[in-house]
Amino acid sequence: MQSTTTKPNSHRQMLMYCRITNSNGESTERFVDMATFSLWQYYMQNRHGFSVTGVFPCIWLPQHQSQQHERLFEHAGFTHSVSKLTLESFDENLGINQSQTRFIATKDLATVSARLEHHWLQSRDALVTTSEAGSAISTTPASYGVTSNSVAASHAA
Repeated sequence: MQSTTTKPNSHRQMLMYCRITNSNGESTERFVDMATFSLWQYYMQNRHGFSVTGVFPCIWLPQHQSQQHERLFEHAGFTHSVSKLTLESFDENLGINQSQTRFIATKDLATVSARLEHHWLQSRDALVTTSEAGSAISTTPASYGVTSNSVAASHAA
């Protein structure tokens, strides 16, 4: 059984933006929680052999907050539509509720959500999926060696 809802309110979240490239040269963008980024980066590089490039911090805001401050953020060097996806289920083996939150480029939400839901439902009977639209915003890509043009080009790819 699966249920999908949309949360109207949640908090700002500090993220790290990056691009990962696999051994076949296929590249995708990721938005990773800043608190766990170093561990995630280590795992991606050492376990999967991916390269992690174009790294810089950004803040995720729920859609209503980014719209309220639209004039302030129109001068940001980087603004990207990013959805917050949360998967929740009860793990009978552990006897606890488990949840996982991912930040995903909105254009990829349906594909990534379906893949994660399929993976989670292999070991669980029920799953609740919630998503919330928002924006990732940064004024610092250039100071991290990433130009606005290279970020824009990577989004077009």
